[in-house]
Amino acid sequence: MNIFEFKKFKVLIDFAHNPAGYKGIEDFLQSVEATKKIGIIAGVGDRRDEDIRNVPILRLVCLIILSFDKKNICA
Repeated sequence: MNIFEFKKFKVLIDFAHNPAGYKGIEDFLQSVEATKKIGIIAGVGDRRDEDIRNVPILRLVCLIILSFDKKNICA
C-alpha cells in the first residue's frame, strides 16, 4: 500500500488482487476521514464478473472508475 500526499488530497495505490488484499484496503478506507473517496478499479486477467462485483471497497467510495482491456473481452 502506497500513499502519496498532495496539497489538497491524498492518493492510495495498491495492487490488491484477492479478498484479503481488498479487505486490507477496506479496513484502511474506513479509518480515513474524507469528503470524497474515489476508486479506480482495474480488473486485469480473467476475473469473473461476480468477483469484481463483490469487491468490498466498492461500497466505500462515492465514484467508481472501472478499467478493462477491450482486446480480451469475449463476444
